[in-house]
Amino acid sequence: MSYQTQQRKALVRLLTTTGRAMTAKEIVQQLRQIPDCPTPSTSTVYRLLGKLTSEGVTKAFLNDSTPRSMVYQMDGKHACHAHLHLKCQDCGKLYHLDTDKTTQVLDTLRTQCGFVLDAAQTTLFGCCAQCEQR
Repeated sequence: MSYQTQQRKALVRLLTTTGRAMTAKEIVQQLRQIPDCPTPSTSTVYRLLGKLTSEGVTKAFLNDSTPRSMVYQMDGKHACHAHLHLKCQDCGKLYHLDTDKTTQVLDTLRTQCGFVLDAAQTTLFGCCAQCEQR
């Protein structure tokens, strides 16, 4: 197992465990706090995040609190091409609209609006039920 592979696994494990969007700087800081964890440099984290995002393992979003900054989050299920994503702007959680509901939305857009939406490239932003109750 190569050092790079260990770094990638540690990064994926961290994002999976936290379940929230994080900046590259936060990721590096958290990885440094894990005992016996291979700590990648900030540039390595950016490179790994770029690869993970292009592979569809993570999603990248503009950071609401810092202009021109990105946050990264696990995409959850890796078969994300079949459903829409819902991102809570309050807590940062990423939800997956189930396939049947996604199909209904896509069919409605196609038949009533003449528009074919690419579900894999679409994230809807709003407020989740838990945050709305607060």
